[in-house]
Amino acid sequence: MYVGLTRAAKLISRGDFAGAEQEYRTIHEQVGYTLESYTWLAKCVLEQGRVEESLALFRVVAATPCSKEYEGAICHAHVKMGDILWTSNGDVEGAISAFQEVLKIQPGHARALRSLEAMKKKRDFQNLEDI
Repeated sequence: MYVGLTRAAKLISRGDFAGAEQEYRTIHEQVGYTLESYTWLAKCVLEQGRVEESLALFRVVAATPCSKEYEGAICHAHVKMGDILWTSNGDVEGAISAFQEVLKIQPGHARALRSLEAMKKKRDFQNLEDI
């Protein structure tokens, strides 16, 4: 597995996200999924423009029961989901919800706090435009 992970990392560093995706899929077939490999697979898919597929992969990671061991990966998945929902889908409410999930796990998460504040300002501005 480590050889595959090293190969995938090298492919990513060269910008070969399709090659890295294939490497992660091979790893998954051979040894199964880990949250880390699933997260990297989601990033590779996103870099290739497959937004909805990436979002679905991040949702799987985010749905993992939270423990100290997985806390960072789960929070990262929620942050990425928030980013995707906001920037790619224009779903401000969905993005706010994703960032709020991070704060339930790590109340002081700086990135989630900044993003949530930006989302709330965006939502408030949109509500003013509707008046």
